[in-house]
Amino acid sequence: MLGMDGKRKLATICHRRCKAGDTRPSLKEIAMSKNLLALALPLALVATACSKHSAVPADAQKTADVLTGDAKGSADSNPLCQLFTVDEIASYEGAPVAAGTNAAMGTGCEWVHRQGQGDAMLQVVPARYFEAASEAPGYKELPEAGEKGFVVPQMGGWQAGAIKGQKAVMVATGASSSEAKATGFLKEAMKRVTG
Repeated sequence: MLGMDGKRKLATICHRRCKAGDTRPSLKEIAMSKNLLALALPLALVATACSKHSAVPADAQKTADVLTGDAKGSADSNPLCQLFTVDEIASYEGAPVAAGTNAAMGTGCEWVHRQGQGDAMLQVVPARYFEAASEAPGYKELPEAGEKGFVVPQMGGWQAGAIKGQKAVMVATGASSSEAKATGFLKEAMKRVTG
């Protein structure tokens, strides 16, 4: 917004141009219009990209539905909870677990210890979200588990993951588990998750 001095200068420029009969824009006016265009063009592009008519990727829509509560469902309808039995998860976790429940905003399934002291989780997300904790202490590559496969101690338990096609498969186990059990869980999940 122009202050009082700015308004006076603008009025003086207009007055001089009109008095002299010069209708051509000055160099300063041309520069200002170019700056205005340089600002207006990116804003127009952003507005176009953000319009309601733009296509939303399916995984983004799924995440939005989960966050807004539009994707309500039980573990019975979560295919990840159906991939393993309670006994299988208990063998990977090293402790008895309860039935799987939805986790990770609907992208995973969690089996909680019956004693309430830990859990095991399976999560599947688009491969572009895959991150290996390669800088974490104890990180190990697991190429036999899949593309970019790894296992790492995490928060008293274990995390392991790998890429399968267009999906990233991640597993986590609690303190009652071991590196070998977490690795076994990941390898079996890689077999069962469809690519």
